Amino acid sequence: MKGIRKKVIVFLSIATLGCATISAQTSTVDVDALYKQARDLYNQEEFTIALDRLNQSLLIAPEYVEIRQLRIRVLQQLRYLKKAEEDILILLKTDSLQDSKNRVLEQLTLINDAKELERFSYLTQPFFVNDVTFLIVKAEQLITLKSTQLAKETISEILNLKNLTSDQKYRLQLLIKKTYSNQLGVNHEVLSFLKDNPVQKSWNTTSVQYQHYFGHHAVIARINYSDRFTNEGALYELEAYPVFSEKWYGFINLNASNTDFYQNYGVSMSSFHALGKGFEGEGGFRYFDFDTNDFFSMVIGVTKYTGKFYLNGRAFLGPKKEDTFIQNYQFNIRYYLENPEDYLFVRLGVGISPDDRTRFTQIAANPDLTARYASLGIQKSIKKYSFQTSVSYLTEDLSNNRNGNQIAFNLGINYRF
Repeated sequence: MKGIRKKVIVFLSIATLGCATISAQTSTVDVDALYKQARDLYNQEEFTIALDRLNQSLLIAPEYVEIRQLRIRVLQQLRYLKKAEEDILILLKTDSLQDSKNRVLEQLTLINDAKELERFSYLTQPFFVNDVTFLIVKAEQLITLKSTQLAKETISEILNLKNLTSDQKYRLQLLIKKTYSNQLGVNHEVLSFLKDNPVQKSWNTTSVQYQHYFGHHAVIARINYSDRFTNEGALYELEAYPVFSEKWYGFINLNASNTDFYQNYGVSMSSFHALGKGFEGEGGFRYFDFDTNDFFSMVIGVTKYTGKFYLNGRAFLGPKKEDTFIQNYQFNIRYYLENPEDYLFVRLGVGISPDDRTRFTQIAANPDLTARYASLGIQKSIKKYSFQTSVSYLTEDLSNNRNGNQIAFNLGINYRF
């Protein structure tokens, strides 16, 4: 009798285990089937029904990561942001997949209250240590919510980070323009002539400018006062950088002066177009009217952005004066440092550019002048300030087989507010 009981108990145990195994296998199949249904419903934008399927699935398999990720998507579509946040925090503690982090970024763009955004970012930022994209998305949403001060604090965090991608640098520049719409700058240049030059006293030029952003568009008013010891005067400029699209922007400069060595008036224009693969093309002109001459120069240029480098070549062509075809060719390099506002720069060239306000007056007086020059400088930002300093050297052909040499020092400071 005891033997029969043992056999019955063993049989029932095996049967029970088998049923449990079959039940578990059936549950797994059911979860996968429900997940597939929910995914199809999500793609069909049937979000409410999809949410019901996902809720059922998570009751059976609460650790199924893909199901919870999809439920977050559905909850965000339905604007059930509190419920989505609960799932986000569960995933962040157990899962480091990029899709889970993308759900956080999406949540940031959906929150429509600045205080709520700060609270949510406080909870999630520990999972995004030194993550530039997280901070950029947060700042962009703060600007959308018109919380400018909080956006400025977030931008300050970004500016302390390194190795930004080209896209991140572009978005950061847009953020700076939107949060700091005004900028005031002062620049001073000392141009000294070495002993082999017939001009012996230095030229001092001080520029003061005010810049304002209207959306993406920048407008600058500038006064340049130059003291050349035998003469002095000012050049007044109004400058604009209109942005027409992500791939097309322009440059316009109108200027006038009542002094002998600056032009009476002038107009400068360029159009810049993105060409793909990091290339940008420029086409435009410069026109200046002096008492004795007028100058019309065409400008063409191409720029390549690659890694931390900005590489630019430009040519100013024309006009023909006194049997001389005036030309300037230059090559510009920038090497970006920790952020897009900090960089080293180098310029090498032959001829004098119409954009070189101080030195181009020498071309106006002597169209046959030929010159070669090099410049080296650095720009550095510290919080709301940016500083730029440079030194340049120019050698020019004078009469009687002599060369005239010049050296210039430049120092500028800008304050944005």
